[in-house]
Formats: sequence, C-alpha cells, structure tokens
Amino acid sequence: MTPARPPAVSDEDLDRLSLIVSERTGVTFSESDDQRRERMRRVVAELARESGEGGAQTLRRLLSTSRQAVVDLLAPYVTIGETYFFRESRSLEIFRDRVVPLLSRERRGPLRIWCAGCSSGEEPYTLAMLLGDAAPAGRGISLFGTDINARALEKARRALYTRWSLRGLDGERTGRFFEGPDGGPYSVRPRYRSGVSFSLFNLVDPGPFPWGEGTVDVVFCRNVLIYFDAATREGVLDLFHRALSPAGWLVVAPCEVSALLASRFCPRHFDGVTLYCKEGESSLSLPPEEPFWGDVWERPADEEEGEAASPEPSFTEGLALWEGPGEKGGGGGPDGTPDGLQAVRRLADEGRLDEALALCLAGDDRSDPARYYLLATIHQERGDVEAAQSALRRVLYLDPSFVAGHYGLGALALRRDRHDEARRHFRNAADLLAKMAPEAPVAESGGMTAAEFRSMMEASRL
Repeated sequence: MTPARPPAVSDEDLDRLSLIVSERTGVTFSESDDQRRERMRRVVAELARESGEGGAQTLRRLLSTSRQAVVDLLAPYVTIGETYFFRESRSLEIFRDRVVPLLSRERRGPLRIWCAGCSSGEEPYTLAMLLGDAAPAGRGISLFGTDINARALEKARRALYTRWSLRGLDGERTGRFFEGPDGGPYSVRPRYRSGVSFSLFNLVDPGPFPWGEGTVDVVFCRNVLIYFDAATREGVLDLFHRALSPAGWLVVAPCEVSALLASRFCPRHFDGVTLYCKEGESSLSLPPEEPFWGDVWERPADEEEGEAASPEPSFTEGLALWEGPGEKGGGGGPDGTPDGLQAVRRLADEGRLDEALALCLAGDDRSDPARYYLLATIHQERGDVEAAQSALRRVLYLDPSFVAGHYGLGALALRRDRHDEARRHFRNAADLLAKMAPEAPVAESGGMTAAEFRSMMEASRL
C-alpha cells in the first residue's frame, strides 16, 4: 500500500498567517504574493523542523493559537536584527554633545532613555558606553531596550558579542568597553551593563505603556520605521510622542527622516544631523558645541594605569602611510592590510570621519576593493547613502566575489525600501558563501568565517 502523503501547506493558510504577522508586527511584505508565500513557507518549515511536526500541522497550530503567541514564535524569523556598536556615530556625537547637556539641566532625577526595537542590545549598551559620566552627579542614566524578538533580547541580557558586532571599534576601545579573549566572545563590562534593562514590547500593539506616559526623556528608534507602512508609522510616532516628556527628544536613522515630515515632532538640524524634539521650546537654549571625542575615550580611573594608548596618526602621518613603501619604509600591517588602510580605519574609528575620508580618497591605488569598501563605510557613517552605494558598486566592479560588498548594497537597498533590489544582493552574497569553505575568512567582515557570516544572514532572514 502506498503511504499517504502528508497534507500540503495551502496558499490560503499561508496568506492568513502572513496577514496575522503583518497586523501584529507592522512588518510590511512588499514582495509579490508568490514570494511572500515562499518566505512564510520557509518559516513554517523551520518551525516544523524544530517541533518535529509536519509543515501543515505546524501551520494549523499557528493559525489556531492566539495572535500574541504567533508573534512570539515568528518574530525571530520575520524581523531583521542586523546592528553593531556605535552605529551612525555622527548622530551619537551630536546627541551627546548638544542634547544631553540640555536634558541634564532641565531634568531632575535619572535621564530615562528608551531604545525601541533594540534587537540584541548593541544600541543601549553603546549609549551606556558613550555617555559614561555625562549625567550630573546623583542623577545617572537609565536605559531600557525593547523588542518583539525574545531570542534577540536573551542575547542582549547575556551581553556577549562576536567581532562582527564590534566592527566599529578599534582594539583600544574594545579593551575598554569589553572583556574576554582575543577573537571573542566579548562581554560588555559590568560598569556599562548596570542601568541597562530589556523587555518584550510590541510597538504596533503596545497595550498599557509600562513606564508611564510623559516620563521618557529620549527615544532612540533607528532603522525600525522603514519596515512599517505609513499608517503603522503614524501610530508608532504617536506612541513615542505620548511617551516623551515635554522636553523629550526622538532620534531616528538618517534614512527615516522623511517619515517624520508630517509628524508632531519638531526637527532640529545640527551640522548635517537631524534630531527631533517633542516641543519647539526644547531647543531654544541649546548648549554650545564641544569636542565629542574627549573624556568618553579617556581611560577610566578604575582601570590600570601605565598602559599608554598608541598615539593617533595625524592626517599627514596617515597620508605618508597610505602612500606605501618608499624611502621611509612601509609595506603592510600584521594582517596583510596596507598600512594606509589601517591609518584610514584608525581615523574613522576615532570619529574623525572627514580626515578618514580625505585620506582614503588620497590613495593612489584604484584597484583595491578593500579600499572602496572602507570608503563606503565612511560615507555611510557620514550619512551619504548615495556615495556609499557608489563605492560599493566599485567594490563589485573590481571583485564580483566580494561578499561584504553584496551584503552592504543589500543593506542600503533595504534601508531605502527597495526590497527587490535588496533580495537580489543578499541572494548574491548567499550564493558566494555557499561556494566557500565554512572556515574560510570573509574579507572586511571583522574576522567572520563563511559559516559565521552565513549564520548571521540566516538569523536575520536576509
């Protein structure tokens, strides 16, 4: 007797499931019906493997359970959690130097900062590292991160990260903010974990606000609004407006500025960076600009003395390094990277983006894809998406097999809501990774192997 075939997963049930996900998470499925169904089919198949059920049985169970349970189960598969420490550093610089001093004068008690859509915790820990002792004595800073992805929040609470999450930090700052062996995993030092908490929270279906309306001083919500449709964004922005105190501020990603054009928030422009205050009066007494990379990078008093940091290269010294071997020597760094690129990285890592950009552009070698990848990173940190995209295209012109170049173009396309283009680039990266040995290093990935890079993409469902 021929064994009976397991029941098939129907398109109608997949449509019902994707509708529930969209309504409860706000994630917009911009692909075609067939592509959306295939995406949901893969998610159901993954859950079926984990539970040992058949696909149709798993799908029926999902459709018969509560909608909140569906969100809890599917959030890790439909949300994109790719982030890293000190992302979009220019916005962080302006926030620390211009907004925090103002809030410190106006606010009594601890400053309350909410990182909405915090994923695996890099952003709230970054703020803890960045602000340090910026708050007045006795007040302190309270940071709380929220997300709908319970797995990501578990990672955030563990505070253990790979080199990929630390790709914006040099060795000195890695040692200051983290502890652990070379090569990782890296653990956030306890002094930066204190005062940071995490909890599940759905921006689209929030329920009662757990911290009290009008009690939050700052909301960070970066690279989250781009995944919502217009109506959902409006509801989320209304939530933020109610959560913030009268003198509160909202920080979004540069690519999300257009989403606030018709909102009740008041834009404030600082040398190319736009932040938003809840009420216009909040910006009338902004403090004067002060150097950003000051005491936050100084060695804390409780750490060992006598470990002098390696001196930064001046722009002229960096340019000499970039020009390569000559009468003064040269060659390459210990990892085989040209010394010039190392000098550019050091400038960029210290937040000296204009100098890093000038040094990178001054190089004579126009055939090194790593140079253009670094150039793209600098452009992106400066908020110039078009220039970053152009540099990444140059990377792939020089080396079509440059995995990080395909991934970077995909990430930029996704930020600009170009989902078809993003999928194409992510697919190219996945195809290249499939041809590599699992232990092979991926260029410009912070030391990740092909297997690690592929796992990162799969975890983000890219």
